Amino acid sequence: MITPADLDQFIGTTRWYRYRPRLLLTDGTHFLARELNCCWLLDLVWSVLPQIRRAGGFAVVELKTDLAAASAVITIRDGGDDSQDERVIHRQAIPYTDFPWPELMLYVGPGDEDDSVILLPLEY
Repeated sequence: MITPADLDQFIGTTRWYRYRPRLLLTDGTHFLARELNCCWLLDLVWSVLPQIRRAGGFAVVELKTDLAAASAVITIRDGGDDSQDERVIHRQAIPYTDFPWPELMLYVGPGDEDDSVILLPLEY
């Protein structure tokens, strides 16, 4: 199983992967989804894309996992001009998950034309 340190190899991306209509993945997020089977997380972000676009097109996705309880909370914020100005776009409790890490942060930003792209922080 991969560890968070395995994501450090992804700085920028060489390719975008079509995940859903209007949603692209970078090399790093494609690797993450494939290795940890966490497409459910990407699906959740995809379902919130209209709200992300209305909030300006950029968002910070935080997954906080309670490993002992096998549950999690996902919070999507608009990014704001600084951390004081961030507004919550979506928050959702996940009653069960086998996601193996206590936390994960992803970014959502504009891609080409009408697409959005999910990136690892180092790929931004």
